[in-house]
Amino acid sequence: MITVVTCTYRREPHFAWLADSLARQEGTPEFEWVVIDGMLWRDEPARRAHLAECVRGRFPVRHFPPKPCRWQGPARYTTHD
Repeated sequence: MITVVTCTYRREPHFAWLADSLARQEGTPEFEWVVIDGMLWRDEPARRAHLAECVRGRFPVRHFPPKPCRWQGPARYTTHD
């Protein structure tokens, strides 16, 4: 199995375009798409639903926020991006 990892911090990362591109890769081994999404800290339910809608069950996908640290996420110490 091959894992395709995408990291993004964009408000609109064009999930649909990338999902369509991955789905068209005929003759490739089985793969999964892992999305590390910096915007999940802000709008998690809507963002997850949008990605699932773009993939439409054509291949496995896992959607995660980035690892929390002092600069992002619930453990954030800073006040500005």
